[in-house]
Amino acid sequence: MKIKAHAKLNFYLEILGRRDDGFHNLTSIMQQILLHDVLVFNHSDQDQWLYRNRPMPPYNLVARALTLLREHVDVPPVKLELRKQIPIGAGLGGGSSDAAATLVGLDRFFSLGLAMETLRQLAATLGSDVPFFIDTPAALVEGTGTKITPLPPLDIPHILLARPRGKISTVAAYNELTPADYRLAGEAEDFTALWNRGILGTCFNHLEAPVFRLDPKIEHLKQVMLSTEPIQCLMTGSGNVVFAIYSSKDDLYQARKIIAPAAAWVRASATLKGIE
Repeated sequence: MKIKAHAKLNFYLEILGRRDDGFHNLTSIMQQILLHDVLVFNHSDQDQWLYRNRPMPPYNLVARALTLLREHVDVPPVKLELRKQIPIGAGLGGGSSDAAATLVGLDRFFSLGLAMETLRQLAATLGSDVPFFIDTPAALVEGTGTKITPLPPLDIPHILLARPRGKISTVAAYNELTPADYRLAGEAEDFTALWNRGILGTCFNHLEAPVFRLDPKIEHLKQVMLSTEPIQCLMTGSGNVVFAIYSSKDDLYQARKIIAPAAAWVRASATLKGIE
């Protein structure tokens, strides 16, 4: 059995402030996109957890998800192969999506009969945004990322993703963040209201400034992408992927020819309109 683990884009990300526990409260609107990893499940008489044809390290979120599930239900031995397409350290949520797909996939493959709420609760122990990937194509995310309110998915068909060499860790991005970076408040209520009407408002990300300081190559790439005159252009999450939205497939194709020489990785994608 194969199951897809989709990437996500943050179309809106506002930092509200730092908490006493060191985490930050935020408001974000994100949606899954067509770019995805694949997890392959097969019956086996002993566990085989593979990534790039090698044993998966125990700290991998897929391995952690499987181990976690076994603490709650009986899961037989399984051969599980992770085929990556989503880049690591890119702000696309690849690891979290892989973990969620592992929980959902094992439940389906072995007919465990777990409720979605149970899967979401297990997912929350693996990471704040893992529950989002269980069964939510688009959502308003609040608090430290644990409060998830489903939203209607938007149809955005022409998205170009690009990244420079290297990667950015979420921890590094938040460590670089200062109060000055989020002094300018966003307009979350207006953005959400437009979204609920099927309209994409002005995209926003408080993490751009600190991440650009960590890696100026990302800011340079965004400037190149802006030169192609997209409808909107923004870094997603904690980076380092920047996305640009175009009005047509031809506009995207022409922009890609300009952007590709300035990037280490480029992909065309679109929003996911429902859970597959």
